[in-house]
Amino acid sequence: MRGNLNAANVPLLSNLFGRSIIIPQYDQNFQRTQFSGEDPQLDKGIPQIWYAHNCMPTGQGMQSVSYKRIVANVPGQSSFVRTYIVRDSSENKALLGITSTGKVYILSSFTSGWVDITPGGGWTGGATSIAVVNGVTYLCLSLFNIYTVNIASSSLAVAALLGVTPANIVGIGTAANYLLLHDNTTVYWSSTVNPLDFVPSLVTGASSGNPTDISGIIIGINTYGGGFIVMTTAVIVTAKYSGNTRYPWIFVGVPNSAGVADIEYSTVDGDDGSNYVWTSGGVLKITSAGAVPVFPEVTDFLAGRLFEDFDTGSNTFIRTPVSVGFKLKLCFVGSRYLIISYGISSLTHAVVYDTAFKRWGKLKTPHVDCFELSVNAAANRSWISLLGSGWNAFIGTAWRDMLTFSNLPADAKRTIAFLAADGSCTYTLFDAGDITADAVCLVGKYQLVRTETVRLEEVAVENIESGNTGNFSLTVMSAADGKNLTPSTPYLQMNTTDFRKYLANITALNHSLLFKGAFALTSLTMTFSRQGRR
Repeated sequence: MRGNLNAANVPLLSNLFGRSIIIPQYDQNFQRTQFSGEDPQLDKGIPQIWYAHNCMPTGQGMQSVSYKRIVANVPGQSSFVRTYIVRDSSENKALLGITSTGKVYILSSFTSGWVDITPGGGWTGGATSIAVVNGVTYLCLSLFNIYTVNIASSSLAVAALLGVTPANIVGIGTAANYLLLHDNTTVYWSSTVNPLDFVPSLVTGASSGNPTDISGIIIGINTYGGGFIVMTTAVIVTAKYSGNTRYPWIFVGVPNSAGVADIEYSTVDGDDGSNYVWTSGGVLKITSAGAVPVFPEVTDFLAGRLFEDFDTGSNTFIRTPVSVGFKLKLCFVGSRYLIISYGISSLTHAVVYDTAFKRWGKLKTPHVDCFELSVNAAANRSWISLLGSGWNAFIGTAWRDMLTFSNLPADAKRTIAFLAADGSCTYTLFDAGDITADAVCLVGKYQLVRTETVRLEEVAVENIESGNTGNFSLTVMSAADGKNLTPSTPYLQMNTTDFRKYLANITALNHSLLFKGAFALTSLTMTFSRQGRR
């Protein structure tokens, strides 16, 4: 029989995946499919993937992925929490890094690594936000000050705002070429001529307002279509651009919306111009029609507060109850991937929804932030680029980490990037020839009929790189009672170019196949024989 590698969903908790009876019997009068994605599922009724990490869907099956380090860490630093891609009017691009202790760093083609550009004044950390207006990037340090970012000089300069007190501003945003500010209850928009002018005027258009239907504290602003959304602790409000400079925004409460606890729980520029938000009502997709609940399986998993990981050394699942809820972050990357990062006390895993294939993948890598790497960061430095830099600046940095931004657009599928607490950054590597992945994919549970055991005799796997001699393994996970797994190592009988055949001769009620390492699973076939009754 053939294995199903194209199911719409990978279960978020393996213990909730039921048994798969391949040959239906008289008590099975329902449509035999494990999950229902947005599209009709391929290969209904065939056992599927029921656990995976560091795996992403492809058009033919499931592929392992690895991570390429593109930014070196900051020696002695372990408190990075946020990063932004910023740009200027000359299309220079840079990476801003924020720490929980109030440090601000910049990395660009003008620097040889992270450079500390922390402003004076005693900011000790907190929420941050950015906005780009007329080619200028503004950085808001919540309830402290607002700055312009100068990439060429690797510096911050205080933005000379008119009509508002920066120390009262919680966050910033942008829409329709306006600079937007907000405090806990009010949204301010700038002049159409000067983005720093917030003095109320019917001539310039600068003004402020309390959004209609607001019933909570404003926690952030996101760009949305031709306007923006205002997220509060109770509801979400849209601001649609009217085209009238005197009254530019029409505030309307989003039907069926819910409260948002943190700006990190929202995405910008999702598919179809939508925004995804984690709310008190679960995962919502904010569209022009209102708030639509999506991915109920993700909502149930996150609300269930049970963390699961797979130990590749012992081939066992580790499940940990989470008493205060998961640590979360959402982002939308590459015009395609919705990434929901989660963990217990820090972000360690991420479920990834591919909006093109309408299928799920899962990543496992410790991080503090996920972001879209919109620039090409794979250009290696030359020695001349380090002219004037001292050796002490590169203590603990390997030459392979001496990479810089080239200001060129990122290549497709090299945009899912992660920031670690020490300042190092990696991106997710989808290369077909890469054999460095540390991935897991568990497929099953294969049971022919309800009342009989089954013997697994052969397994044939295609598209394992012929050069991959040590980073791929197959383990048969059999269950005598149908639930609890016992690992067995099959015998590798044939190993030719892109094809491996294993002999097993293992009898149990059902079997699952555990693949570890680097692989591109496109075809999986097995030979079974029916055995006696239980």
